[in-house]
Amino acid sequence: MLLSCNHPELRKNSTYSEQLNNLRQKCYSVDLKSPKFFLFGMGNRSKYLYRNGQLKSIGNNSILYQWQNIIYDSIIPDQYKVIIKTKDSITEIYESCNGVYIKGIKRH
Repeated sequence: MLLSCNHPELRKNSTYSEQLNNLRQKCYSVDLKSPKFFLFGMGNRSKYLYRNGQLKSIGNNSILYQWQNIIYDSIIPDQYKVIIKTKDSITEIYESCNGVYIKGIKRH
């Protein structure tokens, strides 16, 4: 949920509960939908796109990896991460300051 507000009254000295009530009265909220894709490749690195169970190279549009039988995938933008759960495994694709990684955990 995203809150957007531009009211100077909220900056007045008041208690937390008063500020919260003012915020609720004067501002609006918007439900944000989950992103449907994630772009990996910070800075000058190669760029990779995860969408619909596929990890593609942006440079040549080739499919680097494709997951089958996906139960769900979860894109977590603020952690630079995608989690993919299939019937057999859980896979994380994540990016750090050192690169882009794929970590899979097989379930028996």
